[in-house]
Amino acid sequence: MDKGKNILMELTGEELQMKIEQVARKIQEAKEEGLRVDMATAIYKAANVTLDEDLASQMKRKKDVEMETEDLREKLDMLRLKVQEREARDARIESETTALERMAALRKKNKTFHRNMIDKLWKMGEKYPVYEQGANTGPDNACPEANEEDQVEEIIYKAPFLGLLKGGD
Repeated sequence: MDKGKNILMELTGEELQMKIEQVARKIQEAKEEGLRVDMATAIYKAANVTLDEDLASQMKRKKDVEMETEDLREKLDMLRLKVQEREARDARIESETTALERMAALRKKNKTFHRNMIDKLWKMGEKYPVYEQGANTGPDNACPEANEEDQVEEIIYKAPFLGLLKGGD
């Protein structure tokens, strides 16, 4: 039996060479597989870094957009406030314009009324000449004692009393 064992154990040089080549091929394949795994790992890591950078860039962009949006909202609110103020001012101006137009119309109406009254008085003066005569003359000579001297009035100038205005003594 010893001999049988030896037979199994003894390999020929060719078989050993084949076995060595197989093991060498397997080692080479393992190395190549390891290199492929290392390369794939490096690619995945690079892709991961790129994705992280891209994500960080997108997050920064999102933050910038949010800040810009907030600024634009504030500007929009300010513009809306200005529009409301302008509308209020326009309404106030419109109201004042309407009031002034009404006042002008009333003045025009009042002026027309006064012109009509003056015209009527002139016509009455033409129709009834008594209105044109002086107060002291009339059909009955109502004030016979009135004379020309009474009609002349004497105007006396009196300076204002300045004592109270100056603080007074």
